[in-house]
Amino acid sequence: MHTTKTYAAVLVLVSGCLTVLAQSMLAQSKPAQPAPQAAISQLDHFDVAQVDSGLDPCVDFYEYTCKKWIAKNPIPPEQANWWLGSKLMIWNQTVVREILEKASNDDPRRGPAEQKIGDYYASCLNESEINNKGITAIKPELDRIDALRNKAQLAEALARIHSITFALAAGTDSGSGAALFGFGSGQDLDDASKVVVVVDQGGLGLPDRDYYLKPDQKSSELRQQYVAPVQKTFELLGEPSAQAAADAKVMMDFETSLAKASLDIVARRDPANLNHKLSFQELQALTPAFSWDRYLAHVNAPQTDHYLVMAPDFLKGVGQLIASVPLENWKIYLRWQLVNASSSLLIGPFVDERFDFYGRTLLGQKVQTPRWRRCVRSVDRDLSEALGQEFVTRAFAADSKERMLKLVHALEAALSSDIQQLDWMGPATKKAALAKLEKISDKIGYPDHWRDYSSLRIIRGDALGNAYRSSEFELRRQLSRIGKAVDRAE
Repeated sequence: MHTTKTYAAVLVLVSGCLTVLAQSMLAQSKPAQPAPQAAISQLDHFDVAQVDSGLDPCVDFYEYTCKKWIAKNPIPPEQANWWLGSKLMIWNQTVVREILEKASNDDPRRGPAEQKIGDYYASCLNESEINNKGITAIKPELDRIDALRNKAQLAEALARIHSITFALAAGTDSGSGAALFGFGSGQDLDDASKVVVVVDQGGLGLPDRDYYLKPDQKSSELRQQYVAPVQKTFELLGEPSAQAAADAKVMMDFETSLAKASLDIVARRDPANLNHKLSFQELQALTPAFSWDRYLAHVNAPQTDHYLVMAPDFLKGVGQLIASVPLENWKIYLRWQLVNASSSLLIGPFVDERFDFYGRTLLGQKVQTPRWRRCVRSVDRDLSEALGQEFVTRAFAADSKERMLKLVHALEAALSSDIQQLDWMGPATKKAALAKLEKISDKIGYPDHWRDYSSLRIIRGDALGNAYRSSEFELRRQLSRIGKAVDRAE
């Protein structure tokens, strides 16, 4: 990968093998339609000639393995980085595009999965319809925020924003991407067989707390560059320039306060720093002015005996902000969080402003990714298994899965035989190793049982609404797992 040298040498060698394996499986799966030849021709194959034999691998293994490939493969302008796996990704997206274009035809013979993925894709792709709606698509949600009359209503407001942007606000190693804090489900850190409620820090528009707090010139300049699209976004919502500038400063001050309360990314690498099991009463005590009862009721979270709170000090900081920050400033912050999460499906100027900062400034991407690829990713994000069903039919037939299972079972049998014959393992160690081997769950290609999307409404022509309803669907699905055993087949 062009952007880092840490793992690149290994990735080039390993991903070359994976690329060949993936292409081989796809080529042998007898798809119903021919694969996209233009995309196939761009795939690399594992080839020892890719190494630079004129260099000493013991001096610089990275240059030895990657130099020739990088010279022949400049980063495309629509990409932030580029490696062998990127080509396979685009191959997959090209296959998926063909599936979605076929499914987007308004054909009464379409099945339920085809209808959902097809109408979602068609709605996302229809820029003229999105632009004709202007900001009316998001106005009902903005009106909800404007209608707040006291800070006691923040619980309902956040529950609503979290529900409709759950899938849109992706998290990072620094925490949740959701407004103010993250709420969802996850595996218990002491018992991985259980699913518990997870509450985490969040609420930042920049990637990490350090972006707000580092005093160096580059960080200071980046913060100024971040405020500019925030101001422009408020102007696009109809605010005069002076008011938009003032609101952008309020928003930046608010997020900086959240950053100061956040756990730094290095400390988060130690699970012990994140493993705080709190009762409801202890959770409520962290934020006395925030009603967790009302929040939990509005997100339809089930009853539980404890909450995995990954950053208690952060929630204490949130509690202090609720007590000290005026309601109007909260509205400014919530408006920005809502629009920022939703901007990819709003009118063109919102999309452009988001790309200019998050794509061009932060990642160095020169031009916007083609819309069809962005829409493919959106369908994959929100209807992954509905799309997966159609992809399997197109590019990964049943005999491919059977062949791979046969190969994996043969490997497992060989490993079992090897363990039993090892002379450096004692009987007890061999018994434990074999028991561990038997617990391996083989997941090849696609699940045995597909996710049921029948309760999710996808409406042709309602791009933003489809994304919001998909987020609500996914949050409900995740919260429904709380208190249950982890589904190892998922």
